[in-house]
Parts: sequence; structure tokens; C-alpha cells
Amino acid sequence: MTAAQNVWAWAALTAALSLAGCGSEPPAPEPTPAPTPTATPAPTPPPKLEAVRVHHLVLDEVIAPPTLPLWSPLDRDLPEVPTPISSGFLRDEGAAESLVLWMDELEAGAGPAGSAVALVEWRLRWGDEGEAGRSRHWGVCALPCTVEDRFVANREHHPIDPLVQPEALFAGRPGAGDLKLVEAGGALTVTLGGAELLAAGEAGAPVHAEATEAVPLLQVDGVSLETSELASARSLSALGSTLWSVEVSQAIAAPAATTQVLPDLPAMPAKSRRRAVEGITELWPWPDATRFEGGVSIKPDPMAHGLKFIRIEQKVLWTPTLQQADGRVAEFPSFTLKRPGKIATVDPFPLGADVLASYGVLDNKLRIAFAADPDALGRARQITEKLDLWRRDTPLPEGGFAPVVYMTEQPTTILPGSAGGSEWSWSVSDGWSEWRSVRRLFVRLTLGANGDSRAPAALDWVEHVAAKLEERNSEAILAPGFAASGDDVLAVWLEWLRDEARGGAVDPEEFLAFVGQQLPEFVREIRGRLARRSFVVEPGIELPEALADAAEPPADATPAEAPAAEPTPEPTPIPWPKITVTGEQGFEPQIEWVPLPAEARGARVGVIVNAPENAPLGWIVAASDGSWQRRLAESRSSREALVHGEPGFGPTTQPLAVDVPADAEGLLVLHWGGGTYAATVEAAPYVEPEEPASRGK
Repeated sequence: MTAAQNVWAWAALTAALSLAGCGSEPPAPEPTPAPTPTATPAPTPPPKLEAVRVHHLVLDEVIAPPTLPLWSPLDRDLPEVPTPISSGFLRDEGAAESLVLWMDELEAGAGPAGSAVALVEWRLRWGDEGEAGRSRHWGVCALPCTVEDRFVANREHHPIDPLVQPEALFAGRPGAGDLKLVEAGGALTVTLGGAELLAAGEAGAPVHAEATEAVPLLQVDGVSLETSELASARSLSALGSTLWSVEVSQAIAAPAATTQVLPDLPAMPAKSRRRAVEGITELWPWPDATRFEGGVSIKPDPMAHGLKFIRIEQKVLWTPTLQQADGRVAEFPSFTLKRPGKIATVDPFPLGADVLASYGVLDNKLRIAFAADPDALGRARQITEKLDLWRRDTPLPEGGFAPVVYMTEQPTTILPGSAGGSEWSWSVSDGWSEWRSVRRLFVRLTLGANGDSRAPAALDWVEHVAAKLEERNSEAILAPGFAASGDDVLAVWLEWLRDEARGGAVDPEEFLAFVGQQLPEFVREIRGRLARRSFVVEPGIELPEALADAAEPPADATPAEAPAAEPTPEPTPIPWPKITVTGEQGFEPQIEWVPLPAEARGARVGVIVNAPENAPLGWIVAASDGSWQRRLAESRSSREALVHGEPGFGPTTQPLAVDVPADAEGLLVLHWGGGTYAATVEAAPYVEPEEPASRGK
């Protein structure tokens, strides 16, 4: 087909299609296929975060307390550390706010994922038993880390003012330095210099250091400066570390790689300036007074400044006034003294003084000193009300104690020196409703002139009274034992403790000898009470060697399988026991465990104690099951239940009847002495003693 033919054909086709469309329906459009739905892919879960590894490190440090009878201003009650450790607990412990917030976040699931962190618990004790105070401090850091240690007193802190910076007296820590903490193989290593306190989680040897230094100490009066050779010593050990694994859902930055756990100790050397107290008289020597004989006129009026010139005694007395206390300072003019033919100028207390206001306590036997302020006055009244309440139940001596109590942020209970020239004074916290330091003050006041004593008998009394005030179980031995023997015995004991010549260092054996001159049988009963109390409060008893193999296995121990073919051997019958006990004078009893034969269980047993007639021996016999070792460690009430029987003394005149429960396995025999003794104790089936034959009428 030619090109012309193609054109004509295309035209004809077009015309035909146009004609066909006229007057007819258009063809239906082909249906559009519905789109095939596409499945939405599930969101990819974020990768699981690695857990945070928290090493709880426990450090224990013993610091030799100062020879001065002070108590650490850092001392406080230390509750048991809970498991797990919470942010609320750390807040109550006084931990840094940054640590508390970090623990808050960790508890909420936010932490440094995959990181290792050290939670450091640092315990301080002043004295082996914490007799001068205890404290506990916390810090956190990312491993590896450095624990900085700035709690060290040195020459920068001299002279030390025990009222303004008493911590310096408790920071004699030779050999102190920064600790290095690293993690390796999932375990913690702690070093101090070249010494390893903890090596791969295993405790190393404690680090011990001692030193002696001349320390200038400013007395509380602000004037007297004494330099003393103070010996300092410390022993630091790592008790171990516990690893926790904490899952987190949110990753946050790790804590810093350095932390300071112990408090800082800024350099605050004392400045010498008299520190006087309103109403407490100060003395200024006046050796030139001999130049003036007869009548002398003095201007301006000394009384307006609280002064009194005493020519004969060559001194000037100053009793700070209310006006001076309100102004907090006292400055004195030059005084002109005139007599016929002679005139002179005298400048008493030339450097002036800082003046504290005061509030009378306990019928004005004490004065509470504080910087004049309405809030401080309110706190002084609060303390007064509490002391008045306590002395209703525990009377105080008529006097003999130091007359000034200083309110301060950092109380040490006792302070060297005082306004008015006393050798020592008191201190309590200026914090509202803080009673720990006030209780300690009151307890010490009960000892009168020996309120500063640290003798064992005085400390026993302090614990006895403190427990009464705090309504808790007492850890004392002597005072509660004497109290149980009667108010008259306790009153004489307290009189001995207050005797200034004894200084609170009363020998209980000497006291018992004194009581025994009048009531010898009564002394035996007192010894029994003291021995029982010593057992309950301070068991301190080593288990007999025969029981060492019977100790309970560790919780994770796997019991060995007994050979099936071996028959169980018959237990060796236990014979009726007979043992020998020996000892020396003392209140702390010894303990013996006496197994009983099977036929004794659920029966009545007769116990015989054979000893010389006048043997200084006391004893208690009680039946118990084999759990007595565990019960010794459980609680005081458990230990007390073991020795509920009445104490006996010397030999038995007839068998002692002991009812043995069906589950009991033996007898506990506690024994103690009023001197060297030896006796035998034996058990046998009980036989009722024969009644004496009746006489015929």
C-alpha cells in the first residue's frame, strides 16, 4: 500500500469511529485493580543495655583517739546497712546529694550501661571499740578511680581551736593518702601507696602507721595556749567488696573517676582572743596594785563595764554584762586611778574579748553559752527543759561539775579549758531537736566532778544511764547488776564513781569486798547477777573444741552421698557425764556443753556440783538442744533464755533437779568465781531425797 492509500485508510477509520460514537454509550472503563496492601515492618527493638556492675567496697579504719577526754564531733548512731542499699538510706546517712541522686536514677533504671562503678563505704572508729566515737561515710566513682583523702590534720591547722574546729583533733591519721581502685576479671583491687588493701576481691593486710607530734592547742577561753605531745595512730583495712549487677533501661553518663568520701578539713588555725561568757567571771592580774594604798578613785566607773578592781589581791575581776553579750564584744577604756599626790592609768584586758550570751540551767549550776541570737536562746531553753525532765528520774549531784556548756555545730561533749578558768567545759549541738549530744551531756553530769572520766567503770555507768534515756537495752554490766541488787547498793556504787579521788576508776572487786564486809551472802547473789549479765550482754565465749567439728556446713556446701551398700553405724551410747571445771576470779563466765544420754531426754536429771565447802564458785545449769551455739549469736533474748535458771554457789548439798525437754540434747553449765576454784559437775538420773524420819510423840 502506497503512502496516499495509508492516509486515506486512516481518515476513513477515524470517520467511522466518530459516527459509531454518536448516540451510543461510551465503553465502560476497565476496573483499576486495588493496590495490594504492604505489611508494615515491626519496629526493630533497641539492643538490650548491658548491666551496671556496682562494687560495694567496705573500708574500716581505727584511729587512736586524742588523750584528751573528748568525743568525736562526727560520732553518730550507725544503723545496720540494708540490702540492697537504697537512696533513702544514703540520704538518712548524710551522704552527698550527688550520690543520693545517682542512686535515685539507678533505682529508676538509668545508669552507665556496661560500666563498673565503686560504691565506697568508709567506717571510722576512734578507739578499738569506738569509745571516742564512730562514723560512716559514702562515695561513688567510675572504675578505675581515685578516692581522695583530705581528712588529715597537719601543721596548717595549728594551733587547733577545739570549739571552732574540733575535727582536727580526731584527724591525726599518719600515712593517710589517696586510694586507687581498679577492676580486673570482675574483681576489685584497692591500693594505698604500695600496699594492697584488697587484691582481686581478697582482703589484704591492714595498713598501720603511728606518729608523735607537738600540737599547739588553744583552750576554750581563747587565751591559754598549750603544746602537747600527741601520739596518733591509724589502722586501715578493707573488709571486702560485694558485686551487684543492676539492669538498666536508659544509659546515662558514669559518675566521675574521683571521689572524696571522708570530709574535708580546711586549714583554720586559731587566733588568740579571749572568749568570755556572760555571768562567768574572768580574772586579770594587776601586779602594780601595790603602788596604791588607801582610798583610790577610779574613772570611768568600772561597774559600768562589769569590772571590779581588788587592790589587796592584786587583780581585776570582770563579769561580762548582758549589754556586752548582746554586742558580742567587749572593749575597755583606760581607767584613771587617783589618790592624793598620785595618779596612774590602768588598762585591764587590753585586747578586749568576744562575749557569748548565756542562759542559766539546773538552778543556775550551769550556764549554756551561745552567740546572742533569738534562735540560739530558744535552743538553750529547749535544752533546759529536757535536762529538767531527765533529772526527775535520775537525780544529779549538787555540784562539782564544770559550769559552762558551749553550744556549737560540732559538739565533743567535753572541751579543754573554759571561760572563768575551769579546767574543762561541756559542748552540745546548736541544732534544734538534736538530742544525742544533750543526752551525752546529761549522762556525764551524773558523774559530777568525774564527768570527763573514760575509766571502764565510768563508761559502764554512762552506757547504763544512756540506755535508760534512749529506752533501749543496755550493754552495761556493772551498773544494771548493782541496780538489780537494790537502790541502796546502786547509790553506794554511784557515790564511789563520783568520788573525785578515784576519778571514776572504781575497781568492782574492791566495791564487792566493801559490800561483803556487811552482807557476805548478798555479794554472792550480786556476783551471780553480774555473771549472768556478762553472759547475756557480752558472751565472748569460745566454743569447746569438741564442738568445732559439729559446726553447721556452709549454705552452698553439697552434701556427700552416702554409699548405698554401707549400713549406717549405730551411734555410740553417751554415758552419764562427769566433768571438771576450773577458773579464776571474774564476772565473765565460762561455758561447758555436757551431752546427755538418750534416756535423759524428757526426764528429770539430778546435777551434783562437788567442791570445797567455801569454794568461791558460782554456776547456772540449764538444759538445751543442739542449737544453743546458733542461739548464742542470734540475740540477747536467745542467750538469756539459755540461762533462765537461778544461780547456785559452791557445792550442792543435794542433787539439783533439772527437767530435760524431750528435744534437749545436753546441759549448759556456766561457771564463774570470786577467786581460784576447781570443781566437778556430774549428772545422773534424779532420785528424790529421802524424807527425814519423823519422831514419835
